[in-house]
Order: sequence, then C-alpha cells, then structure tokens
Amino acid sequence: MWNDSNCSDRKHFMCQKGSDYSLIENELNWCQARDYCKKHFQSDLVSISNETQNNEVISKGQKKTFWIGLMHDEWKWEDNGCSTYREWGEPSNWQSSNYTVQRDERIQQLGYTNNANIVCSTGAVRIKVINLDFTWEQAYDYCMANHTRLLQIEDQHDQESVKQWLNGTDSNNTFWIGLRQSRVFGFWIWADKPVDYDQWVNDTIPEMPRSKNCGVIKTEDYKWRDENCWSPHPFLCEEDIHVIHR
Repeated sequence: MWNDSNCSDRKHFMCQKGSDYSLIENELNWCQARDYCKKHFQSDLVSISNETQNNEVISKGQKKTFWIGLMHDEWKWEDNGCSTYREWGEPSNWQSSNYTVQRDERIQQLGYTNNANIVCSTGAVRIKVINLDFTWEQAYDYCMANHTRLLQIEDQHDQESVKQWLNGTDSNNTFWIGLRQSRVFGFWIWADKPVDYDQWVNDTIPEMPRSKNCGVIKTEDYKWRDENCWSPHPFLCEEDIHVIHR
C-alpha cells in the first residue's frame, strides 16, 4: 500500500533503471534519495504505472517502508530546485497565496501585488548557512549527510556569491568552508580537486610547518584564513540544484 509522508523524513528508497529495481537501505529524505538514484544509477526513484509493476516493487521491497518517485507539492522554487525544507509563518494556508518571501527566518506568503525585498540565487548550487559550532570534520560530515558538501569556492563568481549570501551577517563571523591542507604534501585542496583560485588574506598561502590545516572565510573582509581543524565554527554547505521536470 502507498502512504503519504513528510518529504523531509528519512527512509530507505528504491531506484529504478529500466525494469531493474534496487532497494537502497540508506536512510535519506526524498530529495536526497532522488539525487542518489541519479548519481549512482543514472536513473530515478521508482515509478509505478500498473498493478503488475506494483507487485514487483512490493516483492523487491522486502516488507520495508521506502520512498518511491511520487511527490505532491503545490509550491516550488523558481529555479525548480528540489527541497524538502518548509518553514511556513502565518498565514499557513499555503494554497491561497501567490508567492513567498522569507522574513524573520520563516517563509511568508504574499500576493503578487505586494512589495518585498528580493533574494536571488544564481548558479548551479544553493549556499546554506549552518549556525552550529562544529569542528571542520563535523561540519564536513553534516554537509555530506544533509546537503551536498562543505562549500567550495572555485572562481571569482563563487566568491562574489558568498559575499551576497553572507551580507548582513555578523561582521566578525568565521565560517568553515571545504578547504583543507594535505598534511603529507602541504598543498591546499577541496574535497575532490586542487585549489586553482584563492582569496587568502594578505595574498599569502599558509605553508607548513606553521600553517593550520583547515580553511575558513571571515565576513569582515571575505578573505580565507587557515584555522585549527578542531576549533568550533558555523559553516557553509552547498546544495546542488537539480531541475524537476513537471
């Protein structure tokens, strides 16, 4: 039997590629499960179009509860990004209004004729500011589990985007980014690639043996600095934007 569930809940899920069904016993939310299928199977969450297929899916499901590729949501982001996050303020009658703004950390509904400040997102990722004081390793694990990864700043466009997202935050705040130093070779790297663009304070790359091994960005000047990996700081995750075709 099919049941509805909050998309932010974490469950097993089933990917489909042609007539092959794969039950994945990782517990992810709906969007993360969908992304997993695309990344690892070049496919999607299972779609069920008839009773025979439904019976096959049930058989493969081993009597577990798992996500399928069924989603109902009247609201969507303008960039068509997949997000399970909802934080409605008042009124919460989500069917009645035309568009939304964020105010006081909650999403508000407005009609098209209202005036409001606009926040635009550009590029292929969405930046998420996480105000939890974690070590670099804890921040890395959190971003991998809940978003895509710790933020990587790979060119001037990325750097300017970070400035826009952090504008208005505490002028002395320090955020972890996905920058770390190889303790063996001494060069700085992102999680999956070398650092080709940089914004180090004083235009000086921290070098061993005096350097600290993890990287932060400070909002006082938006420059990068080395930092002790065990120091607790808030951090910046990035979230890939995947278009949902409806």
